[in-house]
Amino acid sequence: AFLSEDFLMLFEKAAQAAKNAKIKIRLIQDFSLPWCGMFSGMVEQVKEYRAKRLVLAHSQILKTRQNFEIEYESPDTTWIVISKLRKGCIDLTKTKTMPLTASKNTFSWKAPSGEWQVLVFKKEYSCDPVSGYLPNVYNPRLADEYIKSVCEVVKGRLLKYIPDVFEGFIHEMPAMVPCDNSIPWDDDLEVRYRSKHKKELLKLVPSLFCDVEFREAKNRPHIYDFLLQTMYERFAVPIEKWGKNNRLSQWLLCPERNVYNAENMLKDCFVIPKDKFTALGIQNQEGTEENYPVLRTMADTNTNEYRRSTLNVIGRNRLGNAATIQSLKSEIDQNALIGNSTILMDGLFFNLDYRNYVKTPFNCFWYSREWHAVKDLCAYSSRMQEISKDIHFARDVAVLLPTHSILADYLPSNDDSVNKGMLRLHKVIGELQKLDLDFDIITEELLLSSSIRTTADFGTADRIRKGNYHALIVPYSHLISKSVFVFLEKLVARKGTVVFVEEPPQGSLDEGINSSFTSRVQKLLSSKRGNATVAGIKEIGRALDHIAPSAKVTVHGKKCPDIALAHGESPGYNMFLFHNVSEKNEYFASIELPREKHLYFIDCEKGEVHEIGDVQLKEDTIRTSLYFMPKQSYVLVSSKTKLGATETGRKKHPVNSYGTQQRNYRVVLRNQWEFAPDSLNILPLASWNTRIGLSREYGGFSHYYEAYFETSAIPGICYLVLSGMGGFKQGALLNDSEIELTVNGNKIDNFKPLETDCEDEASAELHRTILTNTPFIKNSIVCNLRSFITKGYNRIAMRTIGLVNDPPVILYPPIIAGKFSIHRGTRGWIVSDSQPEVEVDSWTRYGYPYLSGSGTYKQVFEVPSDYNRLILRFGKTSGGITVALNGEEVASMNSSPFEIDATKACKMKRNELAVRVDNTVDNVLRMNRRASGIIGDVYLDVY
Repeated sequence: AFLSEDFLMLFEKAAQAAKNAKIKIRLIQDFSLPWCGMFSGMVEQVKEYRAKRLVLAHSQILKTRQNFEIEYESPDTTWIVISKLRKGCIDLTKTKTMPLTASKNTFSWKAPSGEWQVLVFKKEYSCDPVSGYLPNVYNPRLADEYIKSVCEVVKGRLLKYIPDVFEGFIHEMPAMVPCDNSIPWDDDLEVRYRSKHKKELLKLVPSLFCDVEFREAKNRPHIYDFLLQTMYERFAVPIEKWGKNNRLSQWLLCPERNVYNAENMLKDCFVIPKDKFTALGIQNQEGTEENYPVLRTMADTNTNEYRRSTLNVIGRNRLGNAATIQSLKSEIDQNALIGNSTILMDGLFFNLDYRNYVKTPFNCFWYSREWHAVKDLCAYSSRMQEISKDIHFARDVAVLLPTHSILADYLPSNDDSVNKGMLRLHKVIGELQKLDLDFDIITEELLLSSSIRTTADFGTADRIRKGNYHALIVPYSHLISKSVFVFLEKLVARKGTVVFVEEPPQGSLDEGINSSFTSRVQKLLSSKRGNATVAGIKEIGRALDHIAPSAKVTVHGKKCPDIALAHGESPGYNMFLFHNVSEKNEYFASIELPREKHLYFIDCEKGEVHEIGDVQLKEDTIRTSLYFMPKQSYVLVSSKTKLGATETGRKKHPVNSYGTQQRNYRVVLRNQWEFAPDSLNILPLASWNTRIGLSREYGGFSHYYEAYFETSAIPGICYLVLSGMGGFKQGALLNDSEIELTVNGNKIDNFKPLETDCEDEASAELHRTILTNTPFIKNSIVCNLRSFITKGYNRIAMRTIGLVNDPPVILYPPIIAGKFSIHRGTRGWIVSDSQPEVEVDSWTRYGYPYLSGSGTYKQVFEVPSDYNRLILRFGKTSGGITVALNGEEVASMNSSPFEIDATKACKMKRNELAVRVDNTVDNVLRMNRRASGIIGDVYLDVY
């Protein structure tokens, strides 16, 4: 148990192991989930420690002298507001709170003349996915309790490891964000708001839920900022101060979204903490691809405004798609484009006992054959972070974060403005990447603190980014603050460039929509210089054609839409990062950089530095070519002085080291392969008949399950695997429970863990192979069905009995695992012993829809008679590959580029190619038939 003596003892052992390995450790706490440690017990006992939300439970419009009546439970949990309507909008000057008494449980009111709106709010507790209470981080006593009960206790036990080994904590804030027609709440907020802003919060709250006049919409971003900033001030700031006083630090992850599938959620981190935390990031539950604008916003704000580190969590994806080594590497590369950051690989809360509370991907940390590559991935991530830590990135374009405009239109019952604003921001980022223009996403606060230069550029005096911004893009500005618009007028007057995307501002947050503001907008856009424009997404490039990119990437003379770049400078050299964002397109691209004497390629996978000799020098530029496989990245460094390059002992470097040569021609391997699975194939038994009855033998209730499956041939290996059963201990049966299993009327007695079912050494070796290649069945309860099944329909019956506890129940479908293929019949899947021929396509289409593990493809090919070098390339695979040519293993790789120098391994005539491909455990655990194997063309490029 958390903070028990056993826990602390194990934590000390972990610290000692970390010290021996010369690594550092932190303790992570997720306050939005049921395993949040000490709070799970504390909030059950103290009501004030339970997080609450204010829910608009009922809303009704009343005409003159119309009656309203409602029953309520308690005046402590119910709050009724009456507001007069003017032109269909509530009038905040005529809004009042109605008194409720404990002696009466009914509220009655008759509307006076005019039109009125009655709002009934209820205070409810916020819960985690298993109905436990979330901690109330608005209560300052909770931070004190946490410091006392957790931080001080851990510090006391690990004192000798601080700060060299134990660095501190990572805290994931509870997802207390507006959603489901509710906002996070605490009774103390009203007093705090009155003290800080001299206004009555309760009278302003209706403006968050109902339509108001446009000039009153300014309350919304102000109140949302207050709600979320207070959360940090009350909880995270005291822990941060404690950590600094004790030589420890706190890494903080903001409450990005609720773990429930809530509606109309303010799911992105628009309000960024102003306090100077050590490191800040978001929980990134949507995944890096989806959250890229928010991740970029967080990183740019941390760097430009608060001078703090950025945390980037990778390996999460709310859709639950498995995270492979390749996908994790792509996330690392995307984060490198953002700038300096600390990357956290989430391998903590994945598919425990098949019952994950949050939809996170099943990745290489659990069950997968790719687990051995995680160390190499960590090394790659560390090198990517190391080479960029002292880089000052040059960003030419500023993109205004549309926080205030989005929040001014947002209601907890309508998130259209959030979706529209973030989609447009996402498209703007994509277009700038296509134009090879680097950018910062800046807040209104940073914009207003900037100075406009005589060159029509702008930037802050202490800007950490190198240089000034040459243009400002405003992606969403339905309502814009008056101070921001005044800045835009000054910028345009001094010949600065401003681009409104799709539409100009319709009104101001201070004055609403009126003719005076509209005329100012028209005057701004009709400037004779034409430097203030409204442009569609595809027209942004035309408005920014006066800005020269730091590097040019072209394919056949045209800009490449899929290759993103970032440019940074450091004393003595420039760094350029290129990333092919496409999953299927490859490019031989021309790269043009500012001229320097030397150009180097940094191989972050191998930790090597190579000077590129194949370059073209012009007056101001240096040009080379790079071959980009899907999802491939390059890090180039140009320098006036010679850097220490890695010596290879060869005059020429391999083509596939940095692909600067264009191939002569390409041979596409034929689209037919012999395929054999290396892991057991799977048939999930997802359809069961269930009965509950009284057991005469034991006197308690029993559960009876019955299922059928069909076979056209009896496979050589066939097991029944039981995992994910409630009341069922992994690896062994509980003492008070019993499971009886019959197959075709025959009772099964050898019901035990697979690794113990070994009659001889040959059987033991077979089982070891099965466990190695099918790791998700390890420690499961397995029985051998080989001698009990027959051709045709087979009946499996199972009875579970409980004496003290309830009988074990099926929570996840049991599976038939073995050496077979399956195909569709008239009444479902049919087990067969055939070995179908597989084309270059997912093996899920050829009899192995649920196979999770690995499979081997084989074919024979011939090489051309004349060549200097042969490069074998794989367009796309489902996971890591191991390649053998003519019986000898030549390469093993887990991520792009999937390319192999096959020159020495190939023979002049017949060549036997064998490729073992891994996939994820998704196919069996989610039963989603995710594309697996070689799922793209295989090429032999001739040089």
